Amino acid sequence: MLSRPQPFNRTSLTGISMVVLACSLFAFNHTTVVDAAVRHRSTTASRSFKKVEPIRTKTPSAPATKTAAESKVANSAKLVEYTATNSLDLVKSPKDFMSKPVRFEATFNSFSNLGLDYKKALRDSRDYVSFLVDRPDISYHSIPLAELKLIYPRSKSEAVINLEAGDKIQVLGKVFSSALNEPWMDVEEIQIIKKLKPKDAKKEDAHCC
Repeated sequence: MLSRPQPFNRTSLTGISMVVLACSLFAFNHTTVVDAAVRHRSTTASRSFKKVEPIRTKTPSAPATKTAAESKVANSAKLVEYTATNSLDLVKSPKDFMSKPVRFEATFNSFSNLGLDYKKALRDSRDYVSFLVDRPDISYHSIPLAELKLIYPRSKSEAVINLEAGDKIQVLGKVFSSALNEPWMDVEEIQIIKKLKPKDAKKEDAHCC
């Protein structure tokens, strides 16, 4: 005999549906939590491993080149080489020393105006003073070497105003003219080698400046 079909149990169906729904909700919540955790880790990792920017250092710039004016000053500051000679050689051959830096030792004689305001070798007496040195070939008496015209700027004369006859000096300069077949020299510097008298001695020189 055929068994009689059992009546439909709604209560059992409702229980099964609740179980399925609970499982679905659990799976959804679990997926959401996992996704949130993954996103959190990704964000943390991206913050922890930021791109390191390379350190940039300034390249030192090349030193600026000197201007024409600065180069001119630097060149003028270089030491001039003066050729050693003596006063008698200058007198013998003045043309051989034209425009050449020379130096020689001598004995100071006196300040004067000799050689100033001469048109062919003009140096204005308002701007310059001249001086004489002794002849080196005469030792028993003080004789000035008048053929050698030594001309010195008045603007520098304060440094040598205390020179006296007999003082040993070194003269540095250039011959700028050989008028009258004599040397006319622009003296650039007078160096005192030895004073004949002590520094505290009275100094009287009416001829100077």
